[in-house]
Amino acid sequence: MRELASSTGWSRRHLERWFREQIGPTPKGAAQVLRIQPALPLKRAGMPWAIAATAAGFHDQPHFSHTFKTMIGCTPGRFHNGRSTGTPDDLLDFLPEQVTSILLAQ
Repeated sequence: MRELASSTGWSRRHLERWFREQIGPTPKGAAQVLRIQPALPLKRAGMPWAIAATAAGFHDQPHFSHTFKTMIGCTPGRFHNGRSTGTPDDLLDFLPEQVTSILLAQ
């Protein structure tokens, strides 16, 4: 962010504020979503969460679960079960102030 801010002539804080206005999550939040994304298709393919989490670059399943719950607002298991059996109108798609499954869809 520091490099990008200096190349644009904006302060880092201004750049982060602009990013959040345009994208929704903070730059760090967007980076976390990008880290979470690779684990979801692995889980859909039948992999256990622990393996999907480490394959996505997390140290272990608890680290993945903590990050997931912080970003999405529910546990990975609840999210996966809701997406497997839910409808497009499910509440998991519309969590206020949270990165929602629409951003996680691949």
